[in-house]
Amino acid sequence: MMYTLQTSLPARLLTFAWLLMLSFVACQNDDTDNPDKPLEQEDPLKPRPAISTRLSGTVVDESGEPLAGVTVRAHGQTVVTGADGAFLFSEVGMPANRGVVAAEKDGYYPAIRGVVPVKDNSTHVRLVLMSDAATHSLDAAAGGDAVLANGSGVTLPPQGIVTADGQAYSGTVNLSVRYLDSSSPGFARVVPGGDMLARRADESTALLYSYGILRVLLTTSAGEPLQLAPGKPATLTVTIPESQRATAPASIPLWYFDEDAGVWVEDGSAVKTGDKYIGTVHHFTDWNCDDPKDRATVIGEVVDCSGNPIQMGEVLAGQSSSDIGNYVTVDNTGGSGQTEFAITVPAETPLFVMVPKPFGLGTGEGGDLVMVPVPPLSPGQVYNVGKIQPHPCPSSASGSFKLAPGERVTSVAFRVTDAGPNEGLGNGVQRIFNPPTAFSFTPFPPEATLSMAITTSSGAVFTKVFETPAAGQNADLGEIDLTDAAGLVTAHGVASCGDTPLNGAAIRASWQGGNATATSNSVGVFSFSVPANTPVVMSVTHEEHMETRSFQSTAGDTYALGVVDLCAPKVFENDFTLNGDGFVNVLHTIPVQGDEGVALGFYSENEDITSIVVQNAANTLSMTLEFENFGVGQRPASVVRQAVVGRNVDDQWTFYVSDPATETGSYTVNVTKYDGPGGRIEGTFEGTFYRDDTVPVTVHGNFRVHRAF
Repeated sequence: MMYTLQTSLPARLLTFAWLLMLSFVACQNDDTDNPDKPLEQEDPLKPRPAISTRLSGTVVDESGEPLAGVTVRAHGQTVVTGADGAFLFSEVGMPANRGVVAAEKDGYYPAIRGVVPVKDNSTHVRLVLMSDAATHSLDAAAGGDAVLANGSGVTLPPQGIVTADGQAYSGTVNLSVRYLDSSSPGFARVVPGGDMLARRADESTALLYSYGILRVLLTTSAGEPLQLAPGKPATLTVTIPESQRATAPASIPLWYFDEDAGVWVEDGSAVKTGDKYIGTVHHFTDWNCDDPKDRATVIGEVVDCSGNPIQMGEVLAGQSSSDIGNYVTVDNTGGSGQTEFAITVPAETPLFVMVPKPFGLGTGEGGDLVMVPVPPLSPGQVYNVGKIQPHPCPSSASGSFKLAPGERVTSVAFRVTDAGPNEGLGNGVQRIFNPPTAFSFTPFPPEATLSMAITTSSGAVFTKVFETPAAGQNADLGEIDLTDAAGLVTAHGVASCGDTPLNGAAIRASWQGGNATATSNSVGVFSFSVPANTPVVMSVTHEEHMETRSFQSTAGDTYALGVVDLCAPKVFENDFTLNGDGFVNVLHTIPVQGDEGVALGFYSENEDITSIVVQNAANTLSMTLEFENFGVGQRPASVVRQAVVGRNVDDQWTFYVSDPATETGSYTVNVTKYDGPGGRIEGTFEGTFYRDDTVPVTVHGNFRVHRAF
């Protein structure tokens, strides 16, 4: 028995008791479909012998945007995410019952998840990084409170902070305090560990039922880590979500997250005081207020409109009527033949198993979560919920690839570019590795526009955009011709910061009708394939640095990009020449380097206007231009807006203005370079300008600015 709920989350929660009552009736009348299956439970935290798997996934931020340059580690191997946030371990060994995957990037808390690998096939994981930006600052000598808006927080003891090497610290303490609401639908995606497995004080394994988590990070003003001093405990206050207060016990164990093992570890307890749990801790990491439970298992299958297993998706489980505490990914892309999902849930607890719509965020808002009630299960019980169909019924796409001899498709990545009538769709990429030449992909949201990035074994990337049909229908994409790969050129270069090669820089190249991504290796080298004789815009990103270049690929096997120095000071030479009003072709140069002066370009998509703003550090020369459209090419007087050049002598500004809209002068612009955000806008301008609307001068000049957006 399943239910499709499309209302808001609060409205869904009011129906829980009714749904649960119906589920009990269904179970009593349908014991043959869902028999108790006593299971001799093995301890998932006692590693079984290792197996080999292909591990893929994506890393996103809290808003669902892909993150590039993230370091991902799995059992002794390391890779770095590309521009689309994707990563791949072609083969990694991990314990057959549970592996651990970790993702790290400066500015974020690490994301660590337990996964159950698929032997000799594909295992997929999605990792969400949370910002670790400082929320409070305290004096280490005085200590004090760092309290969030909901009342959760920490109290630091006076003179109770030490550096990483154990030395007493007396300066400013920056705190990042983040509260994880266990009643939030997004809880399962960000909770450390992912599967809520924990090691109890008696070394037994439990599954946790959370009443709230605090993530706490202490650093110096320079970003160096700090910790509590021995014998100087801190007070931890965690607000209990409103929907869980009635069941919250009077006291509850505290658990910290062991990042190396990827599990929660019991350490101390907290006491319920009003609507909060209060306890003491002796070190800071992620702290969890949890009731330990025995484990049960729910199995089932997610299918399309025809009853066939879907290829990719998610299944979520709610620990109670209002929170989603665990989830697993569905990945049937590798042809393993194993189409059932299995998700570990707390025993003796009523819950839902939920399936989001295709590409959905699974928050329940904007809705369309299919929710299957599950009654309280006995420890070790395996409960089969049968087949679950997402709502709306997903659409599919089929076709075939036409390939050059010796070529094959290594991956296909899908992203929603226009949600159409669908609400609550995510921004992430869903990727299928090594698809067959004749393909059929599902599930997709109906009546949406998707971008399909096809990567071949030669490294070529082809992009096809298509619209999905109505619910339950198939889009016939026909034969997709990928034979133009023979005309590709390998562009290569080195990413650096000064003389230091950059490992893990994310490279993205785009051109009319296609794009490519790459990641620099340990010596900064990167390469990607582009069509010959094609204008290309390339961006190279590493942490807070970004450089954008435009180039024209040539015929031949390779194209050398040289060294791309992301840390080189940006030097922008701008100038204008005045002829008239006492000037005879007098050149005024405006040098701008680094933070000395301003040389910026902006593009407003709403107004379709490009703006150029230049001013020197001495505040003696300035120049502004506005013109329609973006991209290279001529801008006649009919599409330019106001332009102003100015001189400041003895704190007296003189401005020369050209504004075709008011017939005060006239000028033209020729844009010779127009990069993406982070790159450059360059060109020339010339025309007639006026001082005080009466004195004409002839002006011509050059601009070279950094494009901010």
